Amino acid sequence: MTLLGGRLLQDDDASPGLRRWLETLTLTVAAPVIGYAVSHGDPYWVHGPFPWLVFIPLLVGAEHGAAAAVISASLLAAGAGSFALRSGGVVLDVAFWSGGLLLVGALSGHFRDAGRRRRWLLDQRANGLAEQLERAQRARYLLQLSHDRMEERLGASGFSLDAALEEAARRMAKHTSSAELGKVVLDVLASQAIVRAASLYRVESDGKLSRLPVAVLGTQPTAAEPHFLVERAFNTRRLAAIVDAETHAYHDLHDHRVLVAVPLVTASGKLIGVLAVHRMSFMAFQSEQLRNLLVLTGQLADMTEDRAKSLENTRRLTAQRETARRKLLAPPALGPVLADAAAAAASVANHARLNTPDPQPLTPGLPNKA
Repeated sequence: MTLLGGRLLQDDDASPGLRRWLETLTLTVAAPVIGYAVSHGDPYWVHGPFPWLVFIPLLVGAEHGAAAAVISASLLAAGAGSFALRSGGVVLDVAFWSGGLLLVGALSGHFRDAGRRRRWLLDQRANGLAEQLERAQRARYLLQLSHDRMEERLGASGFSLDAALEEAARRMAKHTSSAELGKVVLDVLASQAIVRAASLYRVESDGKLSRLPVAVLGTQPTAAEPHFLVERAFNTRRLAAIVDAETHAYHDLHDHRVLVAVPLVTASGKLIGVLAVHRMSFMAFQSEQLRNLLVLTGQLADMTEDRAKSLENTRRLTAQRETARRKLLAPPALGPVLADAAAAAASVANHARLNTPDPQPLTPGLPNKA
């Protein structure tokens, strides 16, 4: 794995569903046909010196799992039983033979499924370690690049790359929209990658590239849709520059609206956007500087993805708290009925008290008896 490689590739060894069942049925049907051609009286080799058909569930289970092996053994057992009933054979021998087939197929399929589950867990762990390694390599490379920049610039001329990334992280923590996060990314590239004018395109939730940029730095050339270099970087997930020889045969070299298109790929391999650079310093338009630009955009993509995950977790927790609060504040089902009954009882009691004369009214000038 290289520095800019990304993740470890994993191949899914699970057979497609159609191919899986076709192979299972083909092996299950072909074996009795061959047996019938060899031995008409015992095509399933139930009474032979060795039950050769036991290899069919064994092979099916080792290739396609326990479910396919059990189905194959069941079909063979059903065929052997029906043949024994038609030919007047011993059904008990077929029963023992069928049980052996089912047991062998289930055991082979179990070991195959257990090995596949273990490989899946190892693949997940390897992918996690690969992502951590990629982040560590990017951090190390950016730290080295930061020290090189500090040697080239004066201390008072500007911030170092490490300080710029820390400032970007603080700014991202205060913003929530894609346009605000994109503006932070462009500001870092303007100060650290000598980018004069650029546009940032976002990958939508449906996996397509947005037609219009979410953030713009400097003046942007007017266009109805993204530049062909932007489309190329989006499709290939690689940096695309106007000097690439592969683009000369397909596009006009006089179209200089975009000089470099850089994909924003996170350490987990997710493409979240494409950066289109319209103007940059001539000294920065070199292979080493473009490599630095690619690494820097990758680090900014990781920061943007982390902020997006944080916002999503915050929204989820807020929704859960609001749901819990509504459940706590909601009255029980009998609450409104009991409240109406209590109000009616209080109204009747008050009406009766007002209409009942006082047995001992107050007399002016005389004390009222208790």
